[in-house]
Amino acid sequence: MTLGSALAVSGSLILRRGTLFVGSGSGKTISLDGTWENEQGTFSAGSGTVRLTGTNQTMSGSTTFYNLTKTVTTARTLTYMAGSTQTIRGTWTANGASSNLLSLHSSQTGNAVEN
Repeated sequence: MTLGSALAVSGSLILRRGTLFVGSGSGKTISLDGTWENEQGTFSAGSGTVRLTGTNQTMSGSTTFYNLTKTVTTARTLTYMAGSTQTIRGTWTANGASSNLLSLHSSQTGNAVEN
């Protein structure tokens, strides 16, 4: 599947099989408010952006992104599943706000970063 324009996903995006190709050019953005699950699919990021817009989100499976963004104004948590690898070839933007931090957690206890 090739992304023809911006895609807003309410809920989870699950890549089970096949390829999701984002492509290049303006408007190639996936806005996701649920979990990112790359089970056995292929994500071809092109020069697109994945924008994580949900409350407390989880990412599982190994994925290579071009741009990955999560910006919050109230305290939120982004959890990466232990044993998976997230690679960003372009820009990784992770922003919290004063007294409202974005916490990055591994699913394995004891591993957290706040920004």
